[in-house]
Amino acid sequence: MASWAIRSHRDQILDPSAGEAVFLIAASERLHALGGDATLERPVGVEIDPTARRRALDLLEHEGCPCDIRLSDFFAVRRDDFARQFDVVIGNPPYVRYHRFRGEARQRALDVTRSSGVRLTGLASSWAPFVVHSSNFLAPGGRLALVLPAELLHVDYAGPVREFLIRRFASVTVVTFERSIFPGAMIDAVLLLAEDSPVRRGLEVRTLTDASNLDLANEGSFVASPASRWSRLRAPSKGADALDKIRTTGQAVPLSEVASVDIGCVTGANNFFILTGEEAKHLKVPARLLQPIISRPAQLTGAIARRSDLKQLFNHERSLLIRLAKPGLEEGKSLLSAYLRRGRRLGISQRYKCQVRDPWYSVPGIHVPHAFLSYMSYRVPRIALNRAKLSSTNLVHQLIFHKPHRRLAPAYVASLYSSLSLLSFELEGRSYGGGVLKLETREAERVLVPGLTVRLADSLSTILEEIDAAVRSGQSDRASDVVDQCLVQAGVLDSPALAELRAARAALQERRSLRGRTAGKWQSTTLL
Repeated sequence: MASWAIRSHRDQILDPSAGEAVFLIAASERLHALGGDATLERPVGVEIDPTARRRALDLLEHEGCPCDIRLSDFFAVRRDDFARQFDVVIGNPPYVRYHRFRGEARQRALDVTRSSGVRLTGLASSWAPFVVHSSNFLAPGGRLALVLPAELLHVDYAGPVREFLIRRFASVTVVTFERSIFPGAMIDAVLLLAEDSPVRRGLEVRTLTDASNLDLANEGSFVASPASRWSRLRAPSKGADALDKIRTTGQAVPLSEVASVDIGCVTGANNFFILTGEEAKHLKVPARLLQPIISRPAQLTGAIARRSDLKQLFNHERSLLIRLAKPGLEEGKSLLSAYLRRGRRLGISQRYKCQVRDPWYSVPGIHVPHAFLSYMSYRVPRIALNRAKLSSTNLVHQLIFHKPHRRLAPAYVASLYSSLSLLSFELEGRSYGGGVLKLETREAERVLVPGLTVRLADSLSTILEEIDAAVRSGQSDRASDVVDQCLVQAGVLDSPALAELRAARAALQERRSLRGRTAGKWQSTTLL
């Protein structure tokens, strides 16, 4: 990254999150290689942690790399605080999720980005304002080189950052990797390389196997900038083009047009509120106060959630949610009342989700949806029609169809096993370091499903039993084949398009799985 960004011995360099000085050392070495005088061209860092700053300065002195590190919150630093502008901003901004990125620091970050014309939502993690604010310190013709989470490519809250980068820089390259470059980190990392130049070349997403033999100086073929999300550029182009054609011709629609996707209920303490059959029997909880529930995606064993599945859950796992609303139940003499009093003694009532409820043991948002979709998955998402009248926790999304006709609901569940939808899942979801595919509700609602005619709905609903059998036997590819052939026969797909969709989906799935297999193989001190 230093070799790509630093091109002259006179380049002025800033690292906005100096940490343990990894990038400052690399910058100093690069300047020396270019014939610069390290005592004159001192790279500058900013670090909020005094202990980390002291450690970094000691390391820089030991390595013979003269640098300055300012002790400050980067979002409190302004361009005018320096006597110079910088040709290069390089580093690894901290990754702090929105629920931990709070208080005055968060407000300063949002204020700074707003003053730059970028409005971030409350869901933005810390890296997003770092990108925007870092750009403010660049001189004309400057270059930005940052390690970022792959969320840059696809999450909604990063949309304003993507738009800003295309506006601000003539060339933007995002380098992604098939193998994890930070094994042990739960976040998939990418490199952002953005440059001011007289020639506007747009956006490129370049995929490499790993970080070995990394040559960022080589130019690739730049592609046109898409309107918002960049994740489609990670897919093989023919597969992505085939998916776009199907969408633009109306052969596929977003899932949001046929269903809403919502999170399951949040109990605040699953092991307390969700009972086994034996526990419910021991506590003598009336059946009317128990809601059968699935608490994790692995409990969806097929494409249909059946009553027989419920029986298996009842016998072996926590599967009965205590459904209580009446206040004062702790004061009774029943075994259930004693159980609630025990929960209070254990501190359950003081957990965040519980203490904001009245009464604390009344779990809200208990619904029985038409179907389920896993929030996180490995090989393929788990999708199941809800024939067992189950509810779910927030690890399993709930699908409510706008028109839950007896044919349409099974048909849409079947259609989500198509190669068309499975590729769309890969593009809309986000990949984590362990190879997990995670789908937030809004991302799931963007997934494409085939548009249904009456005849196609009949065909798909008829084959759902066959799909269910394939999924239960671990043959998810077989389930996909069954649906795909149905779509080919109906004219939604042709054979060449199907081949491209399958190839693109397989490539993305393998890339995600490969990162999962390589994660944790080595230890790294530089984690996002």
